[in-house]
Amino acid sequence: MKKLLIIDDIPLFIAGLTYYLEQHTDYEIHSVDDFYGGLLAKVSELEPDLVIVNVTTTGQLNIELIKSIVKLIPAVRILAISDFRLKEGTMNIFKSGCKGLLFKGEQAEVYLRAVQAVMEGDDFYTPDAVKIILDHFSKGNPDNLKIRQTHQFSVRELEIIRLICRQLTAKEIGNELFISEKTVDFHRQKLVERMGVRNMSGIILYAIKNKLVDVETIPLMEVSNEKSLSFNS
Repeated sequence: MKKLLIIDDIPLFIAGLTYYLEQHTDYEIHSVDDFYGGLLAKVSELEPDLVIVNVTTTGQLNIELIKSIVKLIPAVRILAISDFRLKEGTMNIFKSGCKGLLFKGEQAEVYLRAVQAVMEGDDFYTPDAVKIILDHFSKGNPDNLKIRQTHQFSVRELEIIRLICRQLTAKEIGNELFISEKTVDFHRQKLVERMGVRNMSGIILYAIKNKLVDVETIPLMEVSNEKSLSFNS
């Protein structure tokens, strides 16, 4: 049975989330409401598959905790839950090794989908978090990511990834590369499979995280009416 550990300093939140997840999953759920008392020892002893960490407005301690957990158990998946939507905090979470980010106040079913997605190896970020991340990388920040060559993808695939990140449609990509729309669809589906993502938003963030594109060329993404976006890292 897969093990889940919830770390939060609000016992009522832990109790509510634990109860809801117990009703909808078969995970072995553990929790701790103390960020200090031998927490890493507990993590090491439990060896959870997924850790949910609350990152508060004074979240640097929690960010360091996340980094320590990832260092302790490299295979662990971490889902951060934050009660603030500031750019600096969101980017710190994004860079810390987390596989997902939820903002407090989401509907219960979004929590469930996020937990299930991250537990299965996907990344899961809400649309607000995606906007903050893309906005950060599109404004000439000092940690801007540049194009790099990789043997994982062919030149044609890298061209299609670049055009997807510009949010061109399959028809527009075909016109740009002088190939058919059907061929573009074939390549896009192969990229989804190879990256392990679920949609075009997944391809965009995969490209950012793996430095496949110059993020200055990526326009701020218009997020759909979906309550969240799920994709693999």
